[in-house]
Amino acid sequence: MNIVADFHNFFFNLFYTNFKLFNYQFDEDKKEIHLFLEPKDNYPQCPICKNHNVVVHEYRHRIVKDGSYNGFQFILHITYRTFKCKFCDKYATEQIPFISSRHRITKSLENEVIEDLQRS
Repeated sequence: MNIVADFHNFFFNLFYTNFKLFNYQFDEDKKEIHLFLEPKDNYPQCPICKNHNVVVHEYRHRIVKDGSYNGFQFILHITYRTFKCKFCDKYATEQIPFISSRHRITKSLENEVIEDLQRS
């Protein structure tokens, strides 16, 4: 049993659903941890018809702030896909479930800020 691998899978399934870590960097000067994420599945699912019969049109990148831990700010570098569904003939963008509707921060960071504001 590999405890590190089990924790890694648990952590990413809990916080970064449908994405996996493929690289990371520590920037001690700026107190930042950069996590590089990519889609876990090889075949995205069309959000309209739920079919997996799609053609990837392009890969896009988004940089998003997440919470901080022990003085280090987490910065996510997310690769996601746009595609055309062969079944319903629609173009779509891969869903990133942990991103806020504002697209610059994660939902967990958004909730953290709201809780801090409510406490003060």
